[in-house]
Amino acid sequence: MFNNKRNYIIDYDVDIVNSGNIRSLLLNFNTNLQVINHIGHRFELYDMNNNQLQSIRINYPETPCTEFKLRLDNIPNSPTQLKFWFYNILSIEEKIK
Repeated sequence: MFNNKRNYIIDYDVDIVNSGNIRSLLLNFNTNLQVINHIGHRFELYDMNNNQLQSIRINYPETPCTEFKLRLDNIPNSPTQLKFWFYNILSIEEKIK
């Protein structure tokens, strides 16, 4: 998990939600400071052979909030790997089964 003096992710969890035909990934995380938009904030989803399936840049609203909920819809039913980049640093890496 990413941690530095400026801003860091204190805690996070990843959940999979199945709703009808749609499988979604939910990433909930808390930071120590408010988040400022940066070109290096993004989700990336890979298959287990390290082929990139999706890359989504994240724009945060201007808010003093330090709790965030991000949702990625229509993820594959097969095992995948989530990579979450925070200020262009790989901060969270999770295998999703």
